[in-house]
Amino acid sequence: MPMQCASANPCVDQVCDGGVCRDVFAAAACDDGDACTDDGCDPLGGCQHAPRVCDDGDACTSDACVGGACVAFPSAASCDDGDACTRDDQCLAGLCMPGAAKICDDGTACTADACDPATGQCTYPRAAGACALCAVPGGDAERFSASLDLSVPLGVDCPLVGGRAGVVLGARGALEGERQGCPACRAVVNGEVALSAEVTLCQGAAFSVTASGKFAATRNYGTTCDTDSCLLACGAAFCESERFTGFAGLGVSRFLGFQRRWRAGGATSTWGERAALEVGVRCGVAVGGEVRAEARQVATVDGGVGGSCEDCATSEGALVAGVEGTGGCAVDLRAGRWTTTLACPGCAWLGVEAELQSGEREGACGGATPSATSAPGATSDATVTTPCLTVGLGWYAVAAACEATLAGSCDAAGCDTDAAVARCTVLGGACE
Repeated sequence: MPMQCASANPCVDQVCDGGVCRDVFAAAACDDGDACTDDGCDPLGGCQHAPRVCDDGDACTSDACVGGACVAFPSAASCDDGDACTRDDQCLAGLCMPGAAKICDDGTACTADACDPATGQCTYPRAAGACALCAVPGGDAERFSASLDLSVPLGVDCPLVGGRAGVVLGARGALEGERQGCPACRAVVNGEVALSAEVTLCQGAAFSVTASGKFAATRNYGTTCDTDSCLLACGAAFCESERFTGFAGLGVSRFLGFQRRWRAGGATSTWGERAALEVGVRCGVAVGGEVRAEARQVATVDGGVGGSCEDCATSEGALVAGVEGTGGCAVDLRAGRWTTTLACPGCAWLGVEAELQSGEREGACGGATPSATSAPGATSDATVTTPCLTVGLGWYAVAAACEATLAGSCDAAGCDTDAAVARCTVLGGACE
């Protein structure tokens, strides 16, 4: 009978040579079925599965690998809009939105106060004006600030089904500003407001309503000059810049659960009384939906200053609606001291999201023609997965993990399937 040679190393084949098994290197296939790993074979360590790293270099996206392709999702992280004269920039709908503007003022009308966007440093070049001597009286500055942070929880016990129903109302706001007289002739206002309500019902349903917004406005007034005494005063003309970002959302979620246990017969032993046969079933599903609106507007208003100040408004908005659901089950069988468990805590996940984006430009805006655009779209993801199924009988157990994923997207040009993956793995033992 021929001698059988086999190697436990997937990178090595064994051949029979003169009655002795010898190793021969082979480029074994180490495909783990996951398109988001780079598979390879190490002669010493066997199959290697390195996770694929996704990074598009954009601070306003959260990158992940889906079906072998890198996908960028919008994030709400802090970012840098490239202008060193703004602070607290933040991502919104995949774009980096500028924060509050830095205020530069040297207290004299003899200079044109400005901020260098490359360095963030204030510059004060000499200003050309009607007053050659720049004899300026001191101007008063008025500052104000206010803030609010409120949370009100209300609730009541559920006497029939148990649990507690209630609502949590929240409100947060902040406002700060400064008004400077001559020679600055400037008014600055920055504000933020957020409202929220979270409602929980007795039967496990819950919904939340949130709304928030940030706004900033800077108004620079022109100056008038008495050429006889060379004294400056704030004029009526102004140039105002306005920025606004807003968010509003409505979310609904509900958990539906089922739990039942059956017993049949009974037996008495030295271990105590036990049921001859006992079966337990626990299943549940969590469903949720969300509708949210996002908006951003940047505007410049010319109040008679003219020159580089021109009426212009750029607005962008997005309306997003989505639903998702997650379900799972667990079944256990007990007969005497022997147990068998079949559990899948998160067997299936389904998510569908639709988005409508629009943008509009009004006014001169650097000589550009006013325009309006819109871009509808939809994305959907469905995953049926058993992160780990275990069947055990006494001390022996077998585990299996299976997963099927389908992801797609649609826009005005049509629909595409972004990813479709299905795989199963059987393990000789219990899940870790």
